[in-house]
Amino acid sequence: MNSVADEKAVASDDPRVIAALEEYLDAVEAGQPLERRAFVARHPEVAEALAACLEGLDFVRSAAPNLHASAAPPATTELGDFHLVRVIGQGGMGVVYEAEQRSLGRRVAVKVLPFVSALDPRQLQRFQNEAHAAAQLHHPHIVPVYAVGCASGVHFYAMQLIEGRNLAQVMRGQRTEVKGQPKATRNGKGSDTAPWPEAGIAIESSPDSAPGVRSALRPTDAARLGVQAAEALDYAHQLGVVHRDIKPANLLLDARGHLWITDFGLACLPTEVELTRTGDLLGTLRYLSPEAAAGGSKRGVIEPRSDIYALGVTLYELLTGRPAFIVSDRAELLRRIVEVDPLPPRQWDRTIPTDLETIVLKAINKEPAKRYATAQEMADDLQRFLAGAPIHARRATPVERLARWTRRHRTAVVVGLGVALTALVTLCSFTTVVVQQRNEVRQQRAGLLRERRTAWEAFDKSHTRLVEGWLSRQPRLLPVQRAYLLEALQYYESVLHEDSTDPRPREQTAKAACRVGDIQQRLGESKAAEAAYDRAVALFAQLMEDSPEEAEYRRELAVCLNNRGNLFRGQARWSDALQAYEKARALFCGLDGVTSLEGQAGTDVNEGLVLQSLDRLPEAEAALRRAVKQFEKLAAADDRVMYRHDLAQARNNLGYLLQQTARGEEARTFYKTAVAEREKLAAEYPEVLEFRQDLAQSLTNFGRSLQAAGETEEAKRLDERAEQVRQFGR
Repeated sequence: MNSVADEKAVASDDPRVIAALEEYLDAVEAGQPLERRAFVARHPEVAEALAACLEGLDFVRSAAPNLHASAAPPATTELGDFHLVRVIGQGGMGVVYEAEQRSLGRRVAVKVLPFVSALDPRQLQRFQNEAHAAAQLHHPHIVPVYAVGCASGVHFYAMQLIEGRNLAQVMRGQRTEVKGQPKATRNGKGSDTAPWPEAGIAIESSPDSAPGVRSALRPTDAARLGVQAAEALDYAHQLGVVHRDIKPANLLLDARGHLWITDFGLACLPTEVELTRTGDLLGTLRYLSPEAAAGGSKRGVIEPRSDIYALGVTLYELLTGRPAFIVSDRAELLRRIVEVDPLPPRQWDRTIPTDLETIVLKAINKEPAKRYATAQEMADDLQRFLAGAPIHARRATPVERLARWTRRHRTAVVVGLGVALTALVTLCSFTTVVVQQRNEVRQQRAGLLRERRTAWEAFDKSHTRLVEGWLSRQPRLLPVQRAYLLEALQYYESVLHEDSTDPRPREQTAKAACRVGDIQQRLGESKAAEAAYDRAVALFAQLMEDSPEEAEYRRELAVCLNNRGNLFRGQARWSDALQAYEKARALFCGLDGVTSLEGQAGTDVNEGLVLQSLDRLPEAEAALRRAVKQFEKLAAADDRVMYRHDLAQARNNLGYLLQQTARGEEARTFYKTAVAEREKLAAEYPEVLEFRQDLAQSLTNFGRSLQAAGETEEAKRLDERAEQVRQFGR
């Protein structure tokens, strides 16, 4: 690396020089600039140092506004050995110029520290850190520094000129110039044509992407770039340099698809650890590691795993087209970084390979010790993914995920586990009773049947309430919920072995078969669930034939058929599902009062969705309109949460169908009412994840409908609101 000698030793930290410069700047900002020579003469004790500072200040003030691509460079664009051509980037740590190095006749990039920043010793030290950190790193994926110096009181360093874009611009499909580098050129002229055919990088935009939303990279492209960045970071870490500001904007991509890490302005060097004061938050907040966001890093400790986290969050963004956290409020963003796990990438895009998602999730683990130990380990896993070999990273086990969730949601866990443990204790008691009953059945059959029936009724009531409350609002089962369901399954299956000609035990057996079907469906065991439902249907049909006046048998059979229809719908067995729903609806119609109305409304919604999948849209619309009217009656008579939730769902579904059939105006009417009700539910019950997910879905649907109608601004607002709702509390 060359060194450029200082023209004059500038005592920029001398209080007298600083005071004089502040006076000079105040006069300039007030529109009354002072004559330089006369001003220097007024400060003879610091005249030499002050003159050098003013020369540099005037250089920056006169050159920066005029240095752009189309303007002829002014006479003040000489900086030591460098002739500045144009401004090509500007950031918090300085202004970057395209320049010509006269002695070697080559084009370079020159980064200049803003003069006022040079008066702050910490800012100057950070700028020098950047230069020195980059200068000692010689790696094919780190922008090399050629020279460091100070001329005319202006601190600067020269580096290789990279013609390309940063990854943030690549994701937005921009052809604009990169921070610190010029825009790509072709035959000497700027080009705004197709994105980087030379690099082989493809941008994938989803069809429903709203205007301004970033697109994602192909998984293989993101992984390949991740390998390059991780290997460069590992090299820097081995030399004791931590970047501390890894993000898409600091990763440059040239026309060959070659990645370069730039901007070491916040780098931590092994010999300079006193720049960060207690409470400082360095780096772009969105990519800040949890330990840095929490202020938990010890002063002076170099933490390479913070760079690994930032690279993981960057890969998350490259893969999904979305930041890991989309929050504008600083305090809320920091809280989420520390406490909330972002949605797994595959929840945004199911085409993202599972192994690549696993690598990203390991890199962004909240606990540094559970991330990759080195950046090279991360690079090696990415290479394995690209080669189709097994990766070393392993997904967190359910127990680990539960432990993490427990630490961050202690209150909810205490309440939830209290309910679950109570149920489990009760279950164990009932199971013990059942076992004892089997052992003594020959001696005490009559008494045991009564006890058994009491135990059954108590447990079944407890189980039903638990499923409708604690379990029904969970899109994915927590480990403790799965454990409970397995215990409940064992109990209900034990009942299935107790066939009897007595109607009461037969009713319990039929209900147990239906409950087994429900549990197996929740556990993802489709075949076992279908077999249990078939048995329950047969048992209830026989009970109805024997006792046609018993309304409870009719209701239970209808519920069982409806649930079996849900199983078939999840398997895309549309005809089987439709047949089950039609039978269930006919049974509900034969009941009285609220039970009949509830059952009809629920099966109408399900039937409408199946008919929609079969492209029988007029019949689907009729079913959904019936459901809306029925739920409106129920909600008007009883303002319970369940009815409000189901009514909003029915309106949302009907709106979606109307949008499909080009009746956008009517669709928006239903979307609007669905959004209004779901906003209330989400506000009243912020702990219920399903309510937030439902609200986000209705906002998205409403926004798409407005977009189709040309109401772009309102559509964008709704889309942003939907994103906020999805991220809240995660």
